[in-house]
Amino acid sequence: MSNFVHSSWLVTCIHSHKRVPSSRCTVIIFSEEKQGTKKKTTRKPWPFGRFVKTFLFFNPIARAFSQEVAVSGSLPDPGVRVRSLRLQLLTRLEKDMSPLSGRVVLVIGATGRVGRQLIVKLQHSGCKVRALVRDENRAIAILKEEGAQVDKLELITGDLHSLVPEHFRLVYAVFCVMGVALQPNTFSTSSAPNAMSSVDSNAEWKLYTELVEYEGVKNLVSFAQQYLEDAVPVEKQDVEYLDIFPFRPPASNIPRLWGPVDDVVMGGVSQSKIELSSSGDSVIFSGQVSTDNFGGFASVKTIPFETPLDLSGYDGIYLRLLGDGRRYKFIIRCDKKWDGIAYICSMDTVASIWKECYLPFSQFRPVFRAKTITPISPLDPTTIYSFQLMYSKFEYDEKLNPSFQEGPFSLELKDIYAYRHNELGTKTPQFVYLSAALVSHLTHHMSLPSSLPAKSQMEYLLSCKYRAEQVIRSSTLRYTIVRPCAMYDGKGKGCNYLCIDQQGGGRLTGTISRQDVADVCFHTLFCKRTSKTTFQISENPNGANSCVDYFGLFSQLGFKRGRRNGQVMNFDALTLYYEPGSPPCRAVLMFLLENGIPHKIHRIKLFEKDHLKPEYQSINPFQKVPAIQDGDGFFLAESHAILKYLFRTRASMIQEHWYPSDPQKRAKIDELLDWHHSSLSWSTKLTVWNAVMVAKFMNQPQSVSIPVVEFAVGQMKKSLSTLESILGNGPFVIKGMEQPSIADLSLFVEIENLRLLPSHVLYYIIQSKSNNSYLSSSPACYFSLSEYPHICQWLDRMKRLKSYSSVHQSFEKVVAMLQKTMMNNGYAKI
Repeated sequence: MSNFVHSSWLVTCIHSHKRVPSSRCTVIIFSEEKQGTKKKTTRKPWPFGRFVKTFLFFNPIARAFSQEVAVSGSLPDPGVRVRSLRLQLLTRLEKDMSPLSGRVVLVIGATGRVGRQLIVKLQHSGCKVRALVRDENRAIAILKEEGAQVDKLELITGDLHSLVPEHFRLVYAVFCVMGVALQPNTFSTSSAPNAMSSVDSNAEWKLYTELVEYEGVKNLVSFAQQYLEDAVPVEKQDVEYLDIFPFRPPASNIPRLWGPVDDVVMGGVSQSKIELSSSGDSVIFSGQVSTDNFGGFASVKTIPFETPLDLSGYDGIYLRLLGDGRRYKFIIRCDKKWDGIAYICSMDTVASIWKECYLPFSQFRPVFRAKTITPISPLDPTTIYSFQLMYSKFEYDEKLNPSFQEGPFSLELKDIYAYRHNELGTKTPQFVYLSAALVSHLTHHMSLPSSLPAKSQMEYLLSCKYRAEQVIRSSTLRYTIVRPCAMYDGKGKGCNYLCIDQQGGGRLTGTISRQDVADVCFHTLFCKRTSKTTFQISENPNGANSCVDYFGLFSQLGFKRGRRNGQVMNFDALTLYYEPGSPPCRAVLMFLLENGIPHKIHRIKLFEKDHLKPEYQSINPFQKVPAIQDGDGFFLAESHAILKYLFRTRASMIQEHWYPSDPQKRAKIDELLDWHHSSLSWSTKLTVWNAVMVAKFMNQPQSVSIPVVEFAVGQMKKSLSTLESILGNGPFVIKGMEQPSIADLSLFVEIENLRLLPSHVLYYIIQSKSNNSYLSSSPACYFSLSEYPHICQWLDRMKRLKSYSSVHQSFEKVVAMLQKTMMNNGYAKI
């Protein structure tokens, strides 16, 4: 199929340029009337030879017969190389060279069949294990048989109700992997019954389960909250790098993997190349770019990798650049198509100075033929098939590159790296709790399978575990709650045979080895994406998936995306109930897009009264927009509440600046959000609703009270003056912050709505009342944002957010229509 696409592309390009043979120059005259003069443009010869060369390089079959690229030996496979490097890193984490080496870890449930394997794992990584046991001699015998170094264990005799602060001295993390058996034959404690068959026939078992599974965990969490806060963060580099594409000898690999894709493919004459630098440790992307023949870009691109790069668990791409002061693009493609979706991120260079460039995956914009794809689909770092470097006249969506210049260009580039912020000890979990997959049946009001043995006992045990989960989730701890499916004893299959599900609701069934469960619990300590999450885990019944390591497995958390049966499966994404004209809706959508949070949009048409229909009232009883549905049955309304909820539930995906953990900055954000509702929002809504929506769109100006609008405009101007003063302290609304917060988003979309107002707020109302003289006698109702320079500068900064254009497309059409109406009636543009 790809060969057919390439051939069709070749035929199309040749046909479109057949009037411009390479053997001679054909001059075409274009006339354009502009200020009484004519402009002539000459079309230059199309370099057909370079076009064919490009076609031959990227066509799989043609490459096999091309003497220029068909060199001896197979091509290097970056995907295989990256997989090998990630496996090496995984081995390092599990050995005594682990960053957790020397750290104290407290294990509850050490003699259980998961706990004993977890202790061996922790010791192999160099951790100092402190274990809470009820019988020291029994624990030593069990752990010694498992292979633990019992002489290096620190054993504490007692239970969850005998904890003291000393037990948490220097503790870095806590694992709670204990569990009460359904029908135990004996217990070590005197308070436990010797035998029982069901909860109903033996209340002592029920009491014991309550004491251990709920009250005991509750006590453990209370101690952990007090004494884990002083743990010292792991001394390790904040950023880890993976060298995914080295530019080093042998130099023959550069021309074999990278080829030019210039505007020659569409009739232009620009040209570029990539070659190894004289120092031998970098490459130089250089060439000549020209806008002749309506071109204006030059690029080099890799051929599609045989094995896609899996960069799951990493935050983005890291580059070191030596540029010429111009803006370039780094492009990632997630399929093998020649003309598919490209994920693009711009990067500015400084002339003659090496610059470090971090390109987060969340900032890559999906583009197809220079148009942004909406709704935005986040880049999937698990299947990267090619890279591309580009220098272009164009930015995105008909915007121009501000630093573009015709002529020669040059960009030197070191190796291409993937990077991730490890943030061990600051954002990674510190409390890991082993629950059960069947707990999700309770949260989704589902009955347990009738064939389940000791069903009544199981229901009570699960209810205790669920209540314990709630205690953990409401704490200040960075927790991970692991819900394994039915566990069995035996050798584990590894992360590439597991599937993970954050949705619950009985989606995930099956079995899993206790060894794999122990491995999953251990590896949560290294991945910030597992922090403050609850997930189910099971074996993949149909074989291996593509996960290289546990970072890849955990990367599925927060994305509503997982892998099952070796395939990517689409879970139900978060649903946003949305109306484009609503400022709060636009704030939530911008936040989702800025942070790459998968979602689907359900349009609520307010003018058709969708918000008053019974089916929507069951979602949002307030009968307003926006609202969200997260998972199978959780609904939430009010934009401020939604923004905070998204930050808390998807913290690993979201940059800290949106809602900082610093209590004072967070309090100032909350203060501004409250002020937004109590002051700015109601006055702007009242003004826009009466002066534009009722008077213009609904054509009912006679029903509008002029004094009411005058009062609303006065209050709106007071609010704007307050905001103008606030923005005098810095680039964004929170003093001392160099990046926007959720308060900036909420205020920004509100003020954007003021662009709907005419220069005289009462224009539509007074015009209909045949009292045009009132326009000049009511100066209080003249309005212009230009009176607030700090606000205008702030608006310009907010408009640079990548989500702005796509979110405000429909809004821009409304503004343009109103501006045209006012211009036709003799009024200046807003």
